[in-house]
Amino acid sequence: MKPKFDDIRSQLRFVSHTPDEAIDLSVFPDFMIVGPQRTGSTWLHDNLIEHPQVFMPAQKEIYYFNNLRTAAYHPPELPPVRPELSWYLDHFRPDAAFVAARNEVCGQRFGEPYRGDVRGEGTATYAVALANDPDLMRELFVLNPDIKIMTVVRNPIDRAWSHAKKDLATRRKRAVHEIAEAEWIEFLEHPYQIACGNHLAIKQKWLKVIPAQQFFVGRFLDVVQDPARVLLDAFAFLGIAADRRYIGDLANKRSNPTEGADMPPRIQERLQEIYGEQVAELRNLGLIG
Repeated sequence: MKPKFDDIRSQLRFVSHTPDEAIDLSVFPDFMIVGPQRTGSTWLHDNLIEHPQVFMPAQKEIYYFNNLRTAAYHPPELPPVRPELSWYLDHFRPDAAFVAARNEVCGQRFGEPYRGDVRGEGTATYAVALANDPDLMRELFVLNPDIKIMTVVRNPIDRAWSHAKKDLATRRKRAVHEIAEAEWIEFLEHPYQIACGNHLAIKQKWLKVIPAQQFFVGRFLDVVQDPARVLLDAFAFLGIAADRRYIGDLANKRSNPTEGADMPPRIQERLQEIYGEQVAELRNLGLIG
């Protein structure tokens, strides 16, 4: 059960609010897809919002919590994030037009009304940003002790290459072959990039604050090979109806694809140096192929 704001007000150091502000935490997210990038978080988001019991804001990534102390994780092309909790909560109050539109769609597709009583957010930078700032993670947990955290694990080498292609090639409208080796290496050796590939460290840090039963780990391998099973497991984890009729065509579509270019040998060699031990451990745990 979500707490009454007055009961936790004194425990909040970073979430901004005025001393006598009345805040309703009933709309605070019930779950978060925390990433990291290029692990299927957009795919998971896009499929979960199809479910008639789920509401997620039109703005997929809000970046609220990783901006409360630093803007280091915030995309520079986006407007700044406001620190007020009321600003954040406004994202989770759908207007009448949205509800009416979803009601129509859910009636046509499923023969039932839209409820949207389970709220979620998907910000892929949270995985690393909050893992590296346990004070902020605890603040999140104070706001909703029952918060459910969702992540997907992918082979760290494949994840890093996909992320590099997206940021260096796709976003900058360049072909992979146009990018110098030194530029690839500089991107891939950035501490944030390396942290994104260390799933076991991310999980360990989150589990210091979040109970294990509130932490969902999907496998990217299953997203590719058996997407329906991943979604049914996700539905069950969230406590919503786990029925195949809520799985649509999106389940079999790739999200944010990048150029299907082979990894240059030197890049592959460097990534093996960085992630070799992590890959072996993840394989032993059955989390990657």
